[in-house]
Amino acid sequence: MLGKRKKSVTLTIVVLISLFVFTACDQGGLPSNKIKVLSKEDSNSINKTSSKSEIRNQKSEINLVSNSSFEEGKVFNSGLYDDGKSPLGKPGGWTTKGQLLNDSTGWATDEAHSGTRSLKITNIADTASYWQGEPIILDKSVNSLDISVWTKTKDLSKDTELFIRLEVYLKQNISMSQQINGSTKKSIDIKINPSDNWQKTEGKTLFLEDIEKVVPSLYLIGEGTVWFDDLKIIPNNINLSKGKVLFNSNNKNSNFNIKPLTVSNKEDTTNNQQLATSNDLVYQVKGSKAIISSGFIPIENDAVYKLSGDFKAFGKEPSRFYFGYAPYTKGKKFISSQSVNYIKGSETELVKACNAADKVIYVKNAKNWKTRKFNFIAFEIDNSGNYSDLPNFNLSSAGIEKIIKNNDYYEIRLKNPCGKNYPIGTKIREHAAGGTYIYNVASRVMLSASINDLDGFKNFKNLITTNDSSFSLPKLYPKAKYVKIIMLANHRTPKAVLQFKNIKMESIDILN
Repeated sequence: MLGKRKKSVTLTIVVLISLFVFTACDQGGLPSNKIKVLSKEDSNSINKTSSKSEIRNQKSEINLVSNSSFEEGKVFNSGLYDDGKSPLGKPGGWTTKGQLLNDSTGWATDEAHSGTRSLKITNIADTASYWQGEPIILDKSVNSLDISVWTKTKDLSKDTELFIRLEVYLKQNISMSQQINGSTKKSIDIKINPSDNWQKTEGKTLFLEDIEKVVPSLYLIGEGTVWFDDLKIIPNNINLSKGKVLFNSNNKNSNFNIKPLTVSNKEDTTNNQQLATSNDLVYQVKGSKAIISSGFIPIENDAVYKLSGDFKAFGKEPSRFYFGYAPYTKGKKFISSQSVNYIKGSETELVKACNAADKVIYVKNAKNWKTRKFNFIAFEIDNSGNYSDLPNFNLSSAGIEKIIKNNDYYEIRLKNPCGKNYPIGTKIREHAAGGTYIYNVASRVMLSASINDLDGFKNFKNLITTNDSSFSLPKLYPKAKYVKIIMLANHRTPKAVLQFKNIKMESIDILN
């Protein structure tokens, strides 16, 4: 309600490719029966160009959301809301699904951050419910969005999820890795923290490609009630060409664990005459091999990085490859996936001391634990919900074979001896192994053979940021302070030959 103390929080979620930079602006919605289109006049305010030198770092004050404060809509003559005063109706440009309320009763009058209306979701079961807005069409260059929403919650269940979801459709000049995966749509989720008072959640997203359409939704998964109000989606253009080069494979100081091809090496340069005239260093890998950069590349908090490279399968066989990062701590210790991948809701504690030789661990509650071959027990955890212990290297041996419930405790049976000594009362949770490295640029990509193609290299690129960043982008692991560039060449294609060049990692200057 107006007059109540407002508390602003900024929260974000891990998912696939995005970033936001914020501009505050209140704008009433357009007529609710129209899809909002970014006009030429509007576009000029965010994208001014001068012949060949386009400046792509203009901030906008245009709210793309139609009926963003949810005040507009069609009023019915058939009845009143529970307050006995406000007429029933349907909000303009929004529809709801999956919840106890409907388009009319969910157009709330009992709570509002501004004005007299908000969008309400009430669930009495653990269902996925949402309000979905009309598509937003953009006809000018926009690659970044700033998003904010005000929310208030009541009686939410413990594991309820609350978030903004954007279905973002990108233009066709996408990277080859995305073309091969066959999709131009990205789903971006921005987590919202529950609060009994009105609070503001903000986020930012960024793409390598221009955005052509956005479909916004407001989600509640779980039991309880939430009100949404004053949603903003602000378009921006970020110049991705400005930044600091941290690694360049054409630079003699940027090396891998293999040497590049040379013109004098006749075996490796057969049918590869472009090496004689190209200034690019070309690397070639025969059979399955992990390629890793030498030296540690430092990374900073709340920064955005771009990794790119050119690849092709050279020879008669197609090549499958991976491309991404190996993360390390400040002390240059490798961060494994099992040290950060936790099972939600598995926090508990030891009810009996654990010895290194034990294969049975006794805990207070293991209701949400999973029996899996590559799961672990993580000891000495932070069970406050902040996960400050991540990455957690205090892990048991791999393999949880059985969970047995007794009267007042649970037994966790391991495949092998635990390998750790911890006293009764130690806080623990379940962790799971994932991929060894962070392959966010290319994963399981199959390249067709190109023996007769003297060039034929395909470009792959993607953005990433740090775990503590406010950007809704793929994330590096918590407390990662260094990375190495990693490629898995010819995975399960042992007869293939992979070539790559122009491997570059850059720190993007978002504020340029």
